[in-house]
Amino acid sequence: MAGKKIHLHTIGCQMNQSDSERLAGFLSVRGGQIVSRASEARYIIVNTCGVRQSAEDRAFGLAHQWRDSRPGIKIILTGCLAGRIDLRGKIAATFDFSFKIGDMEKLASFLGFKNIRFPRIKNTNVDYLRINPCYHDQVRAFVPIGNGCNNFCSYCVVPYARGQENWRPADEIITEARTLISHGCREITLIAQNVNSYKSFLKTKKGREPVDFSRLLRRLDSLPGNFWIRFATSHPKDLDAKLIETMADCEKVCEHLHLPAQAGDDEILRRMNRAYTIEHYKNLISRWRAAFRHSRLKKDWPTAVTTDLIVGFPSEKRQQFTNTLKLVRAVKFDQVYSARYSPRPGTAASVWPDNVPMAEKKRREKILEAEVKKIALAINQAYVGKVLPVLVVGQNRHQEYYGLTRTNKKIILLESRCPPRSGEFYDARIVAAREFSLAGKIKKPASN
Repeated sequence: MAGKKIHLHTIGCQMNQSDSERLAGFLSVRGGQIVSRASEARYIIVNTCGVRQSAEDRAFGLAHQWRDSRPGIKIILTGCLAGRIDLRGKIAATFDFSFKIGDMEKLASFLGFKNIRFPRIKNTNVDYLRINPCYHDQVRAFVPIGNGCNNFCSYCVVPYARGQENWRPADEIITEARTLISHGCREITLIAQNVNSYKSFLKTKKGREPVDFSRLLRRLDSLPGNFWIRFATSHPKDLDAKLIETMADCEKVCEHLHLPAQAGDDEILRRMNRAYTIEHYKNLISRWRAAFRHSRLKKDWPTAVTTDLIVGFPSEKRQQFTNTLKLVRAVKFDQVYSARYSPRPGTAASVWPDNVPMAEKKRREKILEAEVKKIALAINQAYVGKVLPVLVVGQNRHQEYYGLTRTNKKIILLESRCPPRSGEFYDARIVAAREFSLAGKIKKPASN
């Protein structure tokens, strides 16, 4: 039955956002009408992350709010929470239906849509990525290269929620990227739980040839067009010299590396099952930065490193937290995405005592954030006076135009004789800096 109004509400990471775009494409081709407001919908689908307790609480809280305010609507759950066995009873009591993101055909049956043969989902962990998405943004797009994770970090639920690694064929990824570029997309972000471990095949005249992530980047970099390439997320144990060299060589691959450290203490990293040491991590960053300094193409280009850090991991002592602060000072991250540890059922760490009090977790997070802000401001102040290419993204709520640098820094574009156009590149002179943003004035359209 066509014309059913459906609202998609996404909570979580880039992968969740991309999944919602695939889900919108799946429903639209079957006659579903995707609406932007929950108040307009007869069906609300919550696609949520399950990595953090806050996301879980928000999903259930929103469901209860919608249920109380709009009796009769159907509320559906998908995402990382949908497969949680320990929540099965709570999910059934709160939502009218739940499904794993790869099981979209079950959703179609629930909604009463007729089955369409293509795309046929056989391997539910990866085949759904073949669905033509309804992209949320025409300028910037997420392109998933795979799904799942094999690492089993002791705190993380992703391998249980999404299964082990499954990768899309390289030809399929390249075709999607080429289509996006032809429609004016200016920034492509390759996403997976661990992009570095990508392995697939590419059809050539010689037959099927193996493709790792470095080769995939080089193939995408060779596509014609004026666009940038980013990727997330990387694992330090899989970041090798080949990938570092590729990033320094490829003109369209941006000079920004997001490399989650998660902690700055070797014992905590061991208990997290991260499979590297702090010394190894710092050496990776040093080698990555050196590769750009010695690059013929990018030796004078700014670079940026960002990371994820968890505070209050079970039995984290004050000295171990201090070691994390030492890592932040040594590496000088451009930005840190911090989180207070929360136990996830089913993970190895969930059976350990969550023995760092919440007040202490908050205290440590506050100290960490203050340190990060101080370092980030110093880094950004060094940008003042430089002229950098900027991709204009749009306008903020203050009606100011803003964009992004190649190092993924947000830049507010100050007064200009002619308003810049979204989706275009410009050269901008940086005139001011804050902790996590810049301000600049447009000089001229950029060449890249």
